[in-house]
Amino acid sequence: MRRLLLSVFLAMSAQGETGRVEIVVRDAVTGQALPGVPVTLTLKPFGEPNGPSSTVVTDPRGVALFSGLANGTYAPSVTEPYRAASTPGFLLIDPGERQRVDVRVQRLSTVSVRVLDPEATPVHDAVVRLANMGYVDGRRVLTTGLQLVRDSGSDVFRVPRVLPGRGRA
Repeated sequence: MRRLLLSVFLAMSAQGETGRVEIVVRDAVTGQALPGVPVTLTLKPFGEPNGPSSTVVTDPRGVALFSGLANGTYAPSVTEPYRAASTPGFLLIDPGERQRVDVRVQRLSTVSVRVLDPEATPVHDAVVRLANMGYVDGRRVLTTGLQLVRDSGSDVFRVPRVLPGRGRA
């Protein structure tokens, strides 16, 4: 009888508890913690539309703390100018549970190019592509990448959301 009462008491007390998740955001290359990165945690009920979400900016230690979480499944994500290189996918939060998760990110950039003719006059109708160094059959080659788009009314070509690395325009 005492065990039954203890089980009922524990079940009732767990109903009022909430979960907590600490997400540590790290640079995908260096592994250093990154402050100032917006992290979003979204409730993902199974078979239903997404639930509420909350966004927190990482502190000086690279930590985004989400507390007071209801029991459920959550999906972490980062927003631009970052892209997640690795995420845990979904996090299952039980009452009173505390989790600490690492997320590796890459910073995205915008590449801008201005094309000039030999007289230093801007060229407005050029086709500009951003190429990357890569490997094919073990040989280093220049691969065709993204096409840059000209800003309307400008002589500057831009491509947003570019991952770090070496490229050629």
